[in-house]
Parts: sequence; structure tokens; C-alpha cells
Amino acid sequence: MNNEIQSAINLTTLKIFETMFFISIDLPDNGEDQKHPISKFPSLYRGEIKFQGQSGSGQLRFYIPHELILKMARNFIGEEKISPSIFELNDLMGELCNMVCGNFLSYLDRKRIWNISAPVSGVIPYDTMLKEISDNSVMVFTFWAEGYEIKALVQLNEK
Repeated sequence: MNNEIQSAINLTTLKIFETMFFISIDLPDNGEDQKHPISKFPSLYRGEIKFQGQSGSGQLRFYIPHELILKMARNFIGEEKISPSIFELNDLMGELCNMVCGNFLSYLDRKRIWNISAPVSGVIPYDTMLKEISDNSVMVFTFWAEGYEIKALVQLNEK
């Protein structure tokens, strides 16, 4: 099941970043320019969405540096010189979580019905992310985009 989850999260993250934000995603072993490891940032944007179905429940979280969220917003809106508000950046993180989660769950099993919560997003300290990704019940995936490291956390609790 872990390989299936990894495949699903890799494919859906790649698809959403490229189609919504016009940003290519690379996996850690692809030799992408890795100038901005997530550890360089004292705080990050975190987006979280929870899901529940007959066969289980879980959550999906993304941790993204502020500079990359700005680039995503500018690409999404199509304006290079805009300064998105905190509300707009949080909304963007929520939409990212919504789109990836829906595609991820559909990829795992098109026949299952899932209830998906409203996404929650905001800025958190780097140390909070470290604590959350160190939980043994979660799977953590690393991606690179425009030289910035992104973390995705998936927790799937099957009944």
C-alpha cells in the first residue's frame, strides 16, 4: 500500500503544480537544482485537509516556503508583479490541498466515497513542521520546485 500511496501523491502533486501553477516538480533524486532546502526557512506555509470514508480516514498536509507560495500565486493569477494578501496565500494553499487530495483519493480508488473537510492553512514555525513529520504514523514525501524544497505529509488510517 505504501508504494501505491507514494505513486498517487507523486503523480497528483506533479499534475496539480504543473496545471494550476505552471511549476515543474522534481523528486529528490532527479538532480534538480536544490538551492533552498526547507531547513533554511524559520517559518513555512502549511495547508491541511482531512478526509474520511467507509474504509478509513486520514489527512494531507503541504509545507511550502513563503517565496515559493508567492511565485505560485503570481503564476496562478497570471501577474508577475502582484503582492498577494495573506488571505489570498492561505486560499491558494487551501486550493492546492483540495485539488491534490481529491485527485489523490480518486487515484487510490475511484469507487470509494470520501468526505473531505474544508482546508485549513496558515504560517507555522519550522520546528512545528519537524514535530509533525516525525510522527511514526505519517508518510512524508519531498518534492523540489524552482529550487525550493516542499514537504507533503500523508496519513491514511484504514479501518
